[in-house]
Amino acid sequence: LAVYKEYKDVADYSAWIGSTVAALRAHGLGMLVDPNSRPNYADPLDYEDWFAKQAFGYMMLDQRVLTNTGRRIVQKYRYSGDAQSVFRELALEAQTSTQAALSASDILGKMTSIRYDRRSSKTAITFITDFEAMIDRYNEQQTDDDMRLTGIFMKTLLQNAVSEISM
Repeated sequence: LAVYKEYKDVADYSAWIGSTVAALRAHGLGMLVDPNSRPNYADPLDYEDWFAKQAFGYMMLDQRVLTNTGRRIVQKYRYSGDAQSVFRELALEAQTSTQAALSASDILGKMTSIRYDRRSSKTAITFITDFEAMIDRYNEQQTDDDMRLTGIFMKTLLQNAVSEISM
């Protein structure tokens, strides 16, 4: 279970789910985050395998999800152990909660005001990589495709952030 990181803040959902999906896939459990994945109910072995995977997924979520709303979501499925439903609801909560909206607003504000400082210990490449990660976090919190940052606007934000360097 050590490879599964704790989920403590909605603002960290993007990083948490990315790390969690990678670990689940490495353990052969990627279907838990696929809302279309279902067992073959006609095959008792497939159903039993699905149930075991759900049980592990639920146990992991029960131990690693620590946000207040996340805990309520996990507890909602304590009798069924339906990890797949927990993942679905956590994703929805990360996009639609008040905390998610405030986090997205905070990220957007930071992206419009942040500037690369040549005197910083951060290299320009590291700054740009971190900036792209902010864009990804913002976009993942949007339920409306029209609110996602795309193409020219992302380029403009980045150019603004690095406008003080000549390279």
